[in-house]
Amino acid sequence: MFRFLLILLVGYLIWKIIGPHLRKSFTNQFEVRGKKPRKNIDIDPDKIEDAQFKDIEDRDKS
Repeated sequence: MFRFLLILLVGYLIWKIIGPHLRKSFTNQFEVRGKKPRKNIDIDPDKIEDAQFKDIEDRDKS
């Protein structure tokens, strides 16, 4: 009985180590290289507004 449990434990550990590598080799996975082409943004210069930034006072300085 002890041998059977030991064989099962060793088999389980081997499967956990080798299993992911076997699954990877049997599945069809495609590797995508390069960058996704960027979509050109059509910006009308007449519709651009300037932002008004206000200085933030540093409250930590006392």
